[in-house]
Amino acid sequence: MTVALKCWQSFNYKGFCIYTTRGSHDISTSSSSPNSLKHYYFPTDYSTDFKHLLPKLDTLSHSCPSMAAINNIVVVGSGGGGIPLVQTLQKQINPATHQIIVIEKRDYYAHWPALIRAAVTDDGSIDERGLVPNDRAFDSTVKVIRSDVKQITHTEVVTESGQAIPYEHLILATGSIWTGPLALPDKRDKAIQHFKSFQKQLAAAEHVLIVGGGAVGLEYAGEIQHYYLDKKVAIIHGGSELMNKTYPIKFRRSLLDAVTKKGTQVILGDKISPDVVPQDGYVTTQSGKRIRADLVIPAAGGRPNTAVVSTLDADVVTKTGTVLVTPELRVKLSSGARNVWAIGDIIEWSEQKMAFKAGQGHAPTVVKNILASIQDGKETQYGGKPEMIFVTLGPKGGRGLAPFFGGIVLGDCLVSKMKSSGLFVDKARGSIGY
Repeated sequence: MTVALKCWQSFNYKGFCIYTTRGSHDISTSSSSPNSLKHYYFPTDYSTDFKHLLPKLDTLSHSCPSMAAINNIVVVGSGGGGIPLVQTLQKQINPATHQIIVIEKRDYYAHWPALIRAAVTDDGSIDERGLVPNDRAFDSTVKVIRSDVKQITHTEVVTESGQAIPYEHLILATGSIWTGPLALPDKRDKAIQHFKSFQKQLAAAEHVLIVGGGAVGLEYAGEIQHYYLDKKVAIIHGGSELMNKTYPIKFRRSLLDAVTKKGTQVILGDKISPDVVPQDGYVTTQSGKRIRADLVIPAAGGRPNTAVVSTLDADVVTKTGTVLVTPELRVKLSSGARNVWAIGDIIEWSEQKMAFKAGQGHAPTVVKNILASIQDGKETQYGGKPEMIFVTLGPKGGRGLAPFFGGIVLGDCLVSKMKSSGLFVDKARGSIGY
């Protein structure tokens, strides 16, 4: 159990620290070593030959509850899945036996439903309110490490600074990587400036081309048409219909009708590189068509943020970047280990990627299964969530799909009341203490 003994002394007393191989909960008054997993401080009023203590440590650790090893539950990422997972788990885990550690490089929670509007306008300070400080997200029993992760092994997570954090259970909640206006810096103040910089680019453009006719591209178009009535907006989409085949054709055509009525030109069945740079105010499509564009906005959606998962086991990462999981949302590791889990956008699952599925579906499933593992209980399987969606087209409009009777299409009035007007910002802020 013990890897080292370290002598420690101050001005008028002496003591010793015991560094153990398990747990990270710091119960001493001194700062913990970044490379140690746990330490205990014992003051003494005499010099001690520490090597004679070693045979007694195992007996002491079993007889003294305060010295029982504390096992780490490490969560990498705290977005729409990671935050509700930790908030639920922190209420059910015994802090005397388990320490929850969250590794998150950002100092804010990105409330994605609001951030397309935040890229377009600062109306209602949406660009600031949609980026919520995450310092109040968890209770005091949760340890937060502000860092990125550079490597994962079968026993520990290694941060960018080289700190090795062991785990009994590991939850991967790393989310998606976005491009264009949604490629946000890790610091909140810089992310706000990033939005304000793009808002200036948008204001200066006369012709805007959006690459991608899914929900992201449609919402960009709707917001721009609402806040800039004079701008010419076009969407180019490779499919024969907007969105994808997950959704019924009546819903997809309802969106086409709604966005074109707002003045957006929709080009279907053609493609263009999302990072193309306009030449003399024009871009050329794959079919050779020239389109007026001063500004090109990539809107094909995010891609799974799973590069670091490959350092654990490259075989669990698919060609599209998603992570193979079991119905219990356990990562299908080649080693057969059963203590690594994944949630959110990164999992390989036959469903559309949405925050509510991560928070209300994936997170509760993994919490139950971690508790079952600890308590020798019965595990549960993720059964999926209905394909329900609300696509905002500015603050006063949009289209929704309710998953009943083959799909019921909802119009401007209902979608505005349910999502478009407020974008769930107040609810998101309240859920993490703001």
